[in-house]
Amino acid sequence: MDTDLALEILGNGDKEKGKRVLYAIAKRLKHARGKHSWENISPMSAYKAIDGEMGELGAEVLRKEKIIERQSDECLDVLATATRFYNREFEA
Repeated sequence: MDTDLALEILGNGDKEKGKRVLYAIAKRLKHARGKHSWENISPMSAYKAIDGEMGELGAEVLRKEKIIERQSDECLDVLATATRFYNREFEA
């Protein structure tokens, strides 16, 4: 798969939107790596980090005052944490 197609898929048919999605995830990954070291943690601890972020996203979705920006921020935290798990950063 080439990069343009991957960006188009990420953006649900819109390559520019796909770039924005990718850049947002990358920016959140940079922030997360600077804030939370995953050196020498277990896969279960990494899983619990994803679960915790999912809980925070769920709490934002259930809030009476639906703040899209907060939901989006929590969603990026889930994606960044899951990406770190996918990259197996706990093994580094």
